Amino acid sequence: MVLWEISILLKMSRVQLLQPFNQWAELLLAKQGFELAPLDPQVIGKAMQFSFNADPFDAVVVATAELKDLPLITSDQQILDAKIVEVVW
Repeated sequence: MVLWEISILLKMSRVQLLQPFNQWAELLLAKQGFELAPLDPQVIGKAMQFSFNADPFDAVVVATAELKDLPLITSDQQILDAKIVEVVW
């Protein structure tokens, strides 16, 4: 979901990358510690339980972090205020 959201932000000119999106994403995923997490029924079901905001991207990212017991790197105040997962920033 994060990659999809970044692609949307690129299209809206809200973010810029130094490489074309596909190249940037491949370089990111080649780094140690980065991997794609599946958008499976368990993640979707967990995301449906959240109401800290109306952003489906945020809900899926938080659900994935919770199910995988991983911290998030974010400054999103709504995610911080929800206190669902550990946030590192």
